[in-house]
Amino acid sequence: MKILVLSALLMLNSVALAGFEMHSFTSDPFSFTIGAPLTWTLLPASFPTEEYRLHNQNLYDLVSERHMVPIIRIVKPIHETQAISPAVQVFVEPDEGETPVEYLATTIKMSATSYRDFRIVKAPSDNILNGTKAAFMECTFVVEYSGGRSFPTDSRLWAIGRDKMMFVIAVSGEPDDLKALSQEIDMIMGTVRFKKE
Repeated sequence: MKILVLSALLMLNSVALAGFEMHSFTSDPFSFTIGAPLTWTLLPASFPTEEYRLHNQNLYDLVSERHMVPIIRIVKPIHETQAISPAVQVFVEPDEGETPVEYLATTIKMSATSYRDFRIVKAPSDNILNGTKAAFMECTFVVEYSGGRSFPTDSRLWAIGRDKMMFVIAVSGEPDDLKALSQEIDMIMGTVRFKKE
């Protein structure tokens, strides 16, 4: 399901980047690494890494069965429980032959009917992320929770096709928060790497 939006084996390291102490998080099955300042927190992700390791299951088949579940989730806890915190999530799903731009265009069609006040800020376009071909888009919408709570949300998405799979990196949060954290978000996106080329 292409709607915007750990039991994974992650290795935690600390590195310095632009004056910030950084965590480095690696999802070994996907040879994927991303970093974040120490003020960001790693949360449990949903991809069943242990199932993959114990049963030696084909990674592509497992992604097909459990698509669009996060392999890495990082949040910046700046709000009380009454609001949403900025988050970076990495999802993987089967590549169905679409280019990254086509993939993001498909998410727009599905998300427009799933979220209130859905608006495109930047339409899907070709992009380069740390030397890797990608696509980028930005949109806004309203997240609604039970009890009548709702929050304006900004979502920035990068899509990267790799090894018959589509990697989607979603950065989301309240617009003012993402604006205030733009330097940290740029640093996080600057750490995205695939270990095997």
